[in-house]
Amino acid sequence: MRRAALLCAAALLCVGTSPAQDARFTVPIELRGPLESARFEALGVVSEVRLELAAGETRNLLLPFGGGSVGSLEPAVAAAALQARVTPSAGWATVRALEADGPGPAPRGLTRRGRPPVAPERPSPDRARWLILVGGVVVLAGVRKRPRAASATGAVTAALLLALPAAPLEGRSLRGIDGDFARDHWIEVRSANEQLELPAGPGGWFEVRGAAAGEWLVEEAGRWVLRAAGGEVHSLRESAAVPVDPATGRPIHALRDVWTRTADGRWTEREDWGLGEAFPPEAAASSTAAGPTGWLAAGLPQGVTVLVAAPLGPGAPDWLRITALPALESGERH
Repeated sequence: MRRAALLCAAALLCVGTSPAQDARFTVPIELRGPLESARFEALGVVSEVRLELAAGETRNLLLPFGGGSVGSLEPAVAAAALQARVTPSAGWATVRALEADGPGPAPRGLTRRGRPPVAPERPSPDRARWLILVGGVVVLAGVRKRPRAASATGAVTAALLLALPAAPLEGRSLRGIDGDFARDHWIEVRSANEQLELPAGPGGWFEVRGAAAGEWLVEEAGRWVLRAAGGEVHSLRESAAVPVDPATGRPIHALRDVWTRTADGRWTEREDWGLGEAFPPEAAASSTAAGPTGWLAAGLPQGVTVLVAAPLGPGAPDWLRITALPALESGERH
């Protein structure tokens, strides 16, 4: 019996390490100084607030929270489980659990869709390392018949290479739109490596890939940060910003890297779609590939038309993926 209970608890704590969407709740909290930070935790899921409050000063904030084993709970129940620890201990924090809000389960099919890869690529050796390495090889070639000198040269070269600071590993930060034109349903997807900054706002969903469950951080200006050491973080929320004209179905930005898929699953590469132009024809030098980049085509619903592309221009998302677009459904040049 005890072993079964331990296994159950371990399973609960491990939820959230898979790429399925977790609900993100927003929990109103009240803070009173003196305060430097407040840490909120329940069932292994952590949210933290960092701000400076003088003695007697109060502040009301929205706290992002969710993931792990709390993801399947009602917002009020999940918020009621939060335990607060404040620094310094003279500070005070209150969770208004009954006012917590959340989006509920993610829309059907959204959990299966591909997400953009944002992990950093391994940097190539910089110029200084190449110069040291080449110089060491040249000197070694000159002293190869003198063992002591060769050993000293090798040691110095290795020391210099290790002494140089490593090139920073920086992943990409991307924003995309996943949409269903027929249902007028649009999801904004923000993706980053290890740390994702978000505007404070209503609840949504998020994914953590390649790491343990993420931690939320709220800073002085109300900035939200989702962190996951060594992993990718993806935030999803309902979007009122529609990337196409509701009347014509034409995109509001010019598009490049345009691919369309018919309802029976055939992909076609198309020419760039200029702003205000007719639906683009098939590309003259059509790619021999079976479709667009793998993650863009992954997990899409079957039996409906699809358009994927890279929008251009100020304020445009990095990628766009739409199902049931009128130009594709009718086959006409709008």
